[in-house]
Amino acid sequence: MRDFDFSTVGARPSEVSADEPTVHELLNEATAWLQYARGVVATLADLVHEAEGIETKQLALSLEAVAAMMRTGTEGVARAHAKWVWDNSRHPSAI
Repeated sequence: MRDFDFSTVGARPSEVSADEPTVHELLNEATAWLQYARGVVATLADLVHEAEGIETKQLALSLEAVAAMMRTGTEGVARAHAKWVWDNSRHPSAI
């Protein structure tokens, strides 16, 4: 996952790095992270249903991992939204 380059904020299009992700790429990556989280939750739910005993520390670590994936996904959506708003504020006719 790419980190947002704050040095490009306010830059002219010619000054923005060519490898800056597009809104589409940001949304695709965010969707992937949220799908990973959904998959892990589904797997954990199956394991908990079938388990005779639950190791609470392992379950807690797994849930923290899901929270991290969900946070990454929602941050990606927020970045995509901010980029979309920023791009459209500079080029309102493109809406």
